[in-house]
Amino acid sequence: MTDLAREDVERLVRIEAKLDDALTRSAEDRGEHDRDIRDVRLEIGTTEQRVGSLENWRYAIVAALLMGASGTVAAAINAVPK
Repeated sequence: MTDLAREDVERLVRIEAKLDDALTRSAEDRGEHDRDIRDVRLEIGTTEQRVGSLENWRYAIVAALLMGASGTVAAAINAVPK
């Protein structure tokens, strides 16, 4: 094998090694990305549950206030002589 051919083969081997490293890093990055997305989706689910719970509390508080207000109005109506 000539020196020029040997250099070409060595260059191709180095290129193959670099491509192998790039592919490995890409696969690792993809795995890390998938884990990050899974964590984000879990956080979104937790946040949606908490928001739903807060919405339920808000409705309960508004209903209680309305019931209290209606009780006050009814008491005022009853207190006024007819």
